[in-house]
Amino acid sequence: MNIKRAVIRYYRNRLETYQLTPKNKEKEKEIIEQILANNKYDPHLLTIEPKKKKHDHITQPQKQRWAKFMYVGKETRFITKLFKHTNVKVTFSTNNTISRHLTCEQKTPQPIYDKCGVFQLTCPDCKMTYTGQTGRPFKTRYKEHMRDFSVRGVRAVPPLCIIHPGICLRTEGKSR
Repeated sequence: MNIKRAVIRYYRNRLETYQLTPKNKEKEKEIIEQILANNKYDPHLLTIEPKKKKHDHITQPQKQRWAKFMYVGKETRFITKLFKHTNVKVTFSTNNTISRHLTCEQKTPQPIYDKCGVFQLTCPDCKMTYTGQTGRPFKTRYKEHMRDFSVRGVRAVPPLCIIHPGICLRTEGKSR
């Protein structure tokens, strides 16, 4: 029975939607009636108007209004339940998002000598290098090397020529 109704609906829709001249429309109607008769359907079912659906009486749906709430807990749910019997739909948002957890906030760049890590000092005269590592700012570690130089003198680590350029022990005998 459902298939029969679907077939008749299809042919009725085909007849109403195709852009045909009145003469061609009448010819199409005769062809459809013949198809229905050949398949043992009542050809007069084509001319019967379909029943109107119950929802057809609504002319214009009212525009939905939305209210956005920042979800902070059960208090938010209590407040939004007040909108349940109104024409206002409720949506929630949050600050706790994946993108917020994956991105780190950019702070002002830290000066290079206030950073810690691995450092390398190179003598400009003899190209001797000293590599060190510190967990404190580089500035602090360099001051410690300077203090060691003033106390220990030549035996300071890193080599003297790196801390005080121009006093290179390896190039003193050579002419510049």
